[in-house]
Amino acid sequence: MVYSLPFLNAIILAPCPNCTVLTMNPASAVSSKTPPADLGVQEPARIMRQLRGDIDNIVLKALRKEPIRRYASVELLAEDIRRHLQGLPVMATPDSASYRIGKFVRRHKRGVAAAALIALAVTGGVAATWWEARVAVQERGRAERRFNDVRQLANSFLFEFDEAIRNLPGSTPARSLVVKRALEYLDGLAAEAQGDRSLQLEISSAYQKVAEVQGDPMFPNLGDSKGALQSSAKALAILESLARADPENQQVLLDLASTHQQISDVLHFSGDTAGAVAHSGKALNIYEDLAGSLAADPKFQTERAVQTYSYANLLALAGVLDEATIEYRKAVELSQRIIAANPSDQEGEVHLASSLDGLGSVLQERGDTAGALENRRKGLDIREELTRLDPNNAHYRRQLAFSHHNVGLSLVAGGELASALAHFQQELRLFESLSTIDPRDVQGRRNRSLAHKQIGDILMRTDHVRGALSQYRAALDIDRNLTSVDPGNSQAVLDLSFSESKVGAALGKLGQTRDALVIMRSAVGRQESLIEKDPHHILLYNHLANSYTLMAHCLMDSANTKSAIQYYRKAIAARLTLLEKSPNSNANRGALAECYTNLAKALGPSEREDALKQYGDAVDLLEDLAVADSSNAQRRIALADTLAAEARLYARAAGQVGEPSTRLRNWTKARSLYQRSQDLWLELSRTGKLPAARVEAIREVNSELARCDDSLAKLQPVQ
Repeated sequence: MVYSLPFLNAIILAPCPNCTVLTMNPASAVSSKTPPADLGVQEPARIMRQLRGDIDNIVLKALRKEPIRRYASVELLAEDIRRHLQGLPVMATPDSASYRIGKFVRRHKRGVAAAALIALAVTGGVAATWWEARVAVQERGRAERRFNDVRQLANSFLFEFDEAIRNLPGSTPARSLVVKRALEYLDGLAAEAQGDRSLQLEISSAYQKVAEVQGDPMFPNLGDSKGALQSSAKALAILESLARADPENQQVLLDLASTHQQISDVLHFSGDTAGAVAHSGKALNIYEDLAGSLAADPKFQTERAVQTYSYANLLALAGVLDEATIEYRKAVELSQRIIAANPSDQEGEVHLASSLDGLGSVLQERGDTAGALENRRKGLDIREELTRLDPNNAHYRRQLAFSHHNVGLSLVAGGELASALAHFQQELRLFESLSTIDPRDVQGRRNRSLAHKQIGDILMRTDHVRGALSQYRAALDIDRNLTSVDPGNSQAVLDLSFSESKVGAALGKLGQTRDALVIMRSAVGRQESLIEKDPHHILLYNHLANSYTLMAHCLMDSANTKSAIQYYRKAIAARLTLLEKSPNSNANRGALAECYTNLAKALGPSEREDALKQYGDAVDLLEDLAVADSSNAQRRIALADTLAAEARLYARAAGQVGEPSTRLRNWTKARSLYQRSQDLWLELSRTGKLPAARVEAIREVNSELARCDDSLAKLQPVQ
């Protein structure tokens, strides 16, 4: 069946409400209540739009000449028309996804429009969120890049620049400013650094750096020991937290060890010896634990050597001499391994010199003067060569000055006062040159004061009292200034007490007793306070005993024997306390013997028996020490003096009225003691160890021997 085009258009284009097409039969395809709309009254453009698409396809299919391509029945045609009018897909139009979707959208315009609006809103929100996130990522990236740039700049100033200038003379103010500015930046990030391990490590290093400049006594510093401890404590807290979170991280552990040692150094100079030893021991334990895994790391081996002799230094100060000797020898061995592995490495030479110097100090304390001088001279030779190779290195020059100081001390013990004086004067010249270039270096000024005191001691021994007083006063001016800069620094207070005590002793020798006693009482008061604050710093007992002795000498010179005896007994008590705490210190034994001798001289005129007991105790100690340390001329001089003083007491008793047998016994004892004294003086003279100021001692003892022989000759017939 072929349908006419006007008929089909009339059916398809008729408004649905007025049509009964869906129920028509083939005989009456259309039953209009009203005549079909006049197609001519509709707009042509609108009609053309309606005819396109499904209508075109339906009409074309209905008009096909080929039966197979036309609708097979009126019902199929009617079904396609019905589907078109309902907005459903029709059979005449080829099926496709886009076609079906289009029909669905036209059937559900409102729903699809609403869904489209929702989808658009969601899409817009997602797009906006994505865009904002992208912008945020870009901004964060830029911020991180800016932060890392500033962080790199801060690190450059804090580490690279500081490392470049730290050994240059006069660098302390510049280092202070650089570290302060860098720390201000990093300190502001400390609260936000949680979780950022890299930043936390940098902040801890910054705190260590600022502590170094504030008051680390191992480096040029500004004398702020309290600030140094606070900065170090901040670094320690950060590193301990990192170590707990990652106990296998070697770099964190090494930084932790370094911070422990820095705290140890500051605590030592602040008067907390026990705390200093404890922190240094913790640092060394970390190095020992890592020794196996880092055996091939040269940097680690260097740091391990430094830590070993640093710990040994503190053990020596605490009086643990045997263990200190062991640790110093380990440090020497470690340093020698470093040099053997890399002979051109100057750092190995630096640490070997420090280890040898420390070993020499503990050997001197134990009474091995020859061993002490040998090791100290080796250290001096190394430091002289290092300074020759790098004359502008302030650290090398500072260490060279220390070597001159320590060699001088051993030469004093060996009786070579002229040579010792030359070393102390060279020490002073080096420290003065460093202080001139870097006047704000607190440690440099302290070192200068130390040299002045040593030169003064030599001048006092050689009876150049006024020259000694000039040196002591120069030291006193420096120490007073340093104490005002850092009143909490126990080492500064102790140094001041040394200067006060020595100035007082020189004033006493010059007859200015009142002024002498005033300043010496100040020295004693400072040292007593320091012992109360730090009873574990055993060398304080040595210093206090020396101050008691000098005060007693001054009191004796002013004829105040009773008070002098009290101070001599205090000196003995301090020495006995030190002997109990450090039983291996032969240096203290020698000083204790001199205390016994001083007390005996004061007691002699009134309490002869007690005086003889004190002399006997002194001789027993000195004889043992002279045998144990044959190179120590000071021990022999002290023994010769003590024997002569005891002999005078016996001679005085023998010269008094009494039984001839008693007088004979006393003259015989006196002669024996004088002879032993004379033998020692002659030995010192033969070996060139007799000080020029003591040459008269030989003549004096000869005269006393002659008097004893004469008295014994007179008493023999009576006997």
